[in-house]
Amino acid sequence: MSLSNTRGAGHPWKKGLKWGGLSVVGVVVVVVGGFFVYHWVAGMVYEPKTKTVKATRPELGVVELVPGVSPGGVPGWVAKFRLDVSMEFAWNSLSKCSELAKALKGVASCTLIRKGDGWEINNMVLTHPDGAFMKTKTWYDKKHLRSHWKMVDGSFQAAAGFVRLYALPGHPGWCQVEYGYFLKISPMLPRNFERPRVRRSVRHMAHEIQRYFTKSPEKRK
Repeated sequence: MSLSNTRGAGHPWKKGLKWGGLSVVGVVVVVVGGFFVYHWVAGMVYEPKTKTVKATRPELGVVELVPGVSPGGVPGWVAKFRLDVSMEFAWNSLSKCSELAKALKGVASCTLIRKGDGWEINNMVLTHPDGAFMKTKTWYDKKHLRSHWKMVDGSFQAAAGFVRLYALPGHPGWCQVEYGYFLKISPMLPRNFERPRVRRSVRHMAHEIQRYFTKSPEKRK
């Protein structure tokens, strides 16, 4: 065999590596492309629906979980439920981050950082194994017993929420609570994975708030 023929033939193992590399790239492209197509289709098809669950005590009725979106476009849920305390009494606890931290098991502590005219900034440390936290700015409307907040720094993509209190016709001394919580867990997850998880969190928080006013007799005077 001549030297020229040897050079012209090339090495078969190099061709195998070349085609093998192209095959791997093709598989990666298909997998990644399929993931994003699934993400898009799942997000378009999934429609969050209102769900009703039992309250912590039969006399309180039910907790209604309604899908919603924050002013910033973050999807989440609103829990609507009853408390057998007055609006003013509920407001005194639910408008204080330190008191709300006592009610919610997912919050380890909440510390006031700065306070202004009708607003305050708090640092909320969560009972998350990774030491997650949320630094939030909350605005208060004492006249209408409402507040809303948004995360200004923290361990998540975005978070926001609100508390709204209403009188409950036919039940003097009671109030209706709307507790909104909006959280973007991960941009990689489609909505049909993400939103049910947030809904479960909101359901748990509504039940925890109801228990908070139930367990301590002084909270109901």
